[in-house]
Amino acid sequence: MKNDQPNHEPNQAIMAFRFSVLILQILVGLIAFIYTASWILFAIWLAVTVTLYTVARKNICGRCEGYGKKCYSFYSGLYTSKLYPYQEGKPVTFWPAMLEGLSLAGMNVLPFVSLFLHFDTKGVPLLLAVYSALFLITWLAQFHHACRHCVEYATDEWKKLCPAYKLGQKLWQ
Repeated sequence: MKNDQPNHEPNQAIMAFRFSVLILQILVGLIAFIYTASWILFAIWLAVTVTLYTVARKNICGRCEGYGKKCYSFYSGLYTSKLYPYQEGKPVTFWPAMLEGLSLAGMNVLPFVSLFLHFDTKGVPLLLAVYSALFLITWLAQFHHACRHCVEYATDEWKKLCPAYKLGQKLWQ
C-alpha cells in the first residue's frame, strides 16, 4: 500500500454533488416513511441513523488517520473531531466495525423495506425507483471516490476489516 498521501482536501465539486445526492436520498427515504405510514420502521431508521452519526463515528472516525480532516467519507473526520476526542493508539476492532456496518445498512435499507411492504400502494413504485437511483449513485460515488482514496493511501491496519477496502484492493491495486 502506498503511503504518499497527498496533503489536500477532496474535490469540492465532487463533494457538493455527493452531499446533494445523499441529502436527496435521505429526503426521499423520509418521504417513503411518511407516505407509507411506516412509523415503526421510521423509528428504527432514526435510531440507527443517530447511532451511525454518534457511536459509530466516535469508534471509527475517532480512531482514524483522517480524524480532524475533511476526509473523503463525507468529511466525517472533521465532524467527529468537533464532537469527540481522538482515540490515539486504539485500533478499531470487530465490534465497532460491525456497529458501523449495521447502522449504515439500516439507514440505507429501511426505506427500501418500507416501500417493498407497500408496493401495491399508488405512487410507491415511483418512490422506489427514485430512492433506488439515489441509493445507487450515493454508493457508487462513495466507493469510487472515498473508498478508492482509502485503498490508495490509508495506513491504518484496521481498515483491512472493511469489505469495500478488500474489494477496492482487488480493483485498484
